Amino acid sequence: MIKMIAADLDGTLLNDDGVITPATKNALIHAQENGIRMVIATGRSPRFTAREQEQLQMERFKDNYIIALNGQEICRFSDGHIWRGPRVPAADVSPVLKLANDYCLEALCYDGNVRYQYLPPDFQAKKEAWLRGRQAAAYKDHESILGEKRPITSWEAPFPREVNKIALLHSSVRLQEVLPLIRDRLAPGLKALLVKPNWLEIIPTGVSKGEALKRIMEETGIQTSEVAVFGDGENDIDMIKTAGYGFAMGNAFPSVKQAAFAVTASNNQDGIAKALRFFAELGCV
Repeated sequence: MIKMIAADLDGTLLNDDGVITPATKNALIHAQENGIRMVIATGRSPRFTAREQEQLQMERFKDNYIIALNGQEICRFSDGHIWRGPRVPAADVSPVLKLANDYCLEALCYDGNVRYQYLPPDFQAKKEAWLRGRQAAAYKDHESILGEKRPITSWEAPFPREVNKIALLHSSVRLQEVLPLIRDRLAPGLKALLVKPNWLEIIPTGVSKGEALKRIMEETGIQTSEVAVFGDGENDIDMIKTAGYGFAMGNAFPSVKQAAFAVTASNNQDGIAKALRFFAELGCV
């Protein structure tokens, strides 16, 4: 029997319009009504999952969890307890901003609900010229709802505080070009994960959704064979491997599909609901 469902948010639980479809919402509410725990596992901070929590009626059921900031925080619904893990040290922020400067990428440093934005000199003009020359598409700021932006004027100035994560943004083509170079130049305690084709995140090596899910499983006594997971990005791979039933969405990266137990339909085609329907037919939910 499935006792826990964990789902990534953007690109998985949410379709490309940023909403939970009725079929997916109804399937997950029905699962909770049958005693299955629900876990939202996201790169967002907990505050910016409130809408989805409400839509899925997660407050109705006290055994649910939020894995936030790619595993840096775990929020327990039963008593409101929040567990916090390691963050990116302040000393490691400026070297990442130098990478953004060297490869002409936008950088966003996340500290709670604030995003510190660094743009290399003449970034907009250089980016537009690069996109035109390669007929590539610009990214959309999918996280525009996630707090205010504050400018960083120079990558060379010491950054004053540790942060949750650093996002590096450009077109999917550009990020694929520079990803190996960025990984080679990162400090030993950091790792780079391609969350979306045009969205790269830098987080501490000890942080992952998979480790957070293991912590929840240990706390609840739920076994690997009793967990179903859904994801689409590289930051979901550890979580997918942790579960007995790790599903890649149809829109997931090839590396995510390779790591998965199975591939379901895309986030625009009710992939979660369709996978849960399969379990229901087997009498497992």
